[in-house]
Amino acid sequence: MASTLSYNVSGVLYDSDSEQVDYDGKSYDYYLKSDYNDETFKEDFLARYLGKGPNMERVLLLIPSVTPKVNENYEDSLRFTIKTLNDYLSSKYSLVICQTCVSWSDKSSYYFVNQWYNMLPSSKKKNLLKVYLIHSPMSTKTLLTLSSPFKSSKDTSKVEVVNNISDVLLKLELNKKSMLRNFPYIVQRTEEINLGINPPLSPFGTELWVLGARLGQRFKDFRLIPPVLSNVLTAIESKDFVTAPNLLNLQCSAEELYEVVTRVENLGENCSFNSPNEAVAVFKLILDIQPEPLFGNKGYMAIKNAVLDKVSTEEVFSSVRRLIKGMRPEQAECIYCIIKTLRAVARNHQKNGMSLKLISKVMAPSFFRPKTPDPYIYQLTQTSEHVVSNLVEKPNKFFPSEKDAKLVKTSEHSESTANATASGHGSSHSAERSSHSSSRAENSSDKASRERKKSGARHRSKDPVAVTGEGNSAHDGSNSGTNVDKSD
Repeated sequence: MASTLSYNVSGVLYDSDSEQVDYDGKSYDYYLKSDYNDETFKEDFLARYLGKGPNMERVLLLIPSVTPKVNENYEDSLRFTIKTLNDYLSSKYSLVICQTCVSWSDKSSYYFVNQWYNMLPSSKKKNLLKVYLIHSPMSTKTLLTLSSPFKSSKDTSKVEVVNNISDVLLKLELNKKSMLRNFPYIVQRTEEINLGINPPLSPFGTELWVLGARLGQRFKDFRLIPPVLSNVLTAIESKDFVTAPNLLNLQCSAEELYEVVTRVENLGENCSFNSPNEAVAVFKLILDIQPEPLFGNKGYMAIKNAVLDKVSTEEVFSSVRRLIKGMRPEQAECIYCIIKTLRAVARNHQKNGMSLKLISKVMAPSFFRPKTPDPYIYQLTQTSEHVVSNLVEKPNKFFPSEKDAKLVKTSEHSESTANATASGHGSSHSAERSSHSSSRAENSSDKASRERKKSGARHRSKDPVAVTGEGNSAHDGSNSGTNVDKSD
C-alpha cells in the first residue's frame, strides 16, 4: 500500500514488478495496433529516441507538459507514445522526463508518463535502468523525498531529479550541441530563466541561425527551421490569413502587440494567432529585431558598393549568390523558407493586393539595412527592392538546387564548413565540383530562358500564376507580368 500511495501522490515511482494495467478499459496492445482517432496527430516533442547512454542503454525522452495535445487528445497522445517508443523497450533503456511547466493540479501531463509506463508489459518494465526528472516542480521534489522511506532501495535509486539539461546529457554521455534540438523552445527558455540568464532565449533578437542550431526541426523541404518561425510562417500561409487585404502592411495596436509578443515568448511554437494582424506583426518583429539584416552587414555593403560602382544588375545578383553560398546553412535555410512564404503571399495577390513590387518594398529592409544610419541609403532602396523582388520571383536563380548543393547539413558540419569558407581553406576538389555544378545550373537556366523567349509566353510554365507588378524595367525594382509558380 505504501508504494501505491507513493505513486498516487508523487507520480514518480517506476516499479518494474507492478502489474500491467489498462487505460479506460483498453490495453497496451490495443493502442499499439489501433489507428489514431485524429489521422493528422503528430507531436514529435512528446516522445523520441535520443541515443545510447554510457551502458549502451537506449535513452528515451518524454516531454508531456509543453504541448496542449496531451490535454486536448489524451488517447492519441498515449497511442503516439506507445507506437513511437515500443521498439526501443526490448532491451535496457533509461527515461529522461521533462516536467517543464507542469503543475501538480494538471493531472493529464503530470501523470502521463506514469500511465504509459504502467501499461507496459512486465518484460518491458524490467528493462528500465534509470529515470531522470528535469525541471521538476517543488511538489514533486518534496513528495519524492517524503515518500522515499516507503519505497524500496531499488525504487529509490532508479529515480533521479536533475536541475539542468546539460547535467543529464553529461551523465548520459550525450553530445550537448547535437542533442539540444530535441528539447523544445519552452524547455530551453525555462532552463535559462531558472539559471538566471538575462535575457533568456527568445525568438525576438536571437539570430535565426542560432535558433536553427538550437531548435531547428524539419519543415517543408528544410531540416533546421526554428519551430517558432515555422509556426508563424504556417499561420501567414493559411487560407484564412494569406488572402487578407494588404496583408504584409497589417498592424496591431500597442496593447495587442504586447499581448501577442508575451504569448510567443511564453509558448513558442505552441502559440496560436487570433488574426492575420498578429501573425504579420510577429513575423516582421522577428526579422526586424535581428542583430543584423537577413543578409547580414555584408549584404548591405554589397548592395552599396554595387550601386556606387554602377555595376550591372547581373553583377549584383552574382554578389547575392556569393553571399548565400558563404552563409551558415541554418541562416540560408531560414531565408529560403521565408522567401517561400512570400511566394505564397504573391500567388494570392489578387485577393490580398500584395504584388511582387509591394512585397519587395515592405520586405527589403528586413533583407538589407545598414548597421548604423547611412546617408547613402536612399540611393540603395531601389536596388534592394529589385533584388528582393527577384529572390521571391526566381529563388532558384540564387539558391543552389538540391542536385547541385544541399542546404541540409548537420550543425557540426555546418560550422566547420562556414569556418573553412571564411579562412579560405575548403577542399579544392569540392570547390571545383561546386563550381562546375553552379556553372551547369546557370547555363541550364540561361538556355531555358532563351527557349522560353523563343517559344512565347504560353510555354513559360506548366502551371503559372501571374503576379502583376507595376513598370517594365529590370533596373527599376519592379516586375510586370512575372510568374510565381505553384512549385512550393
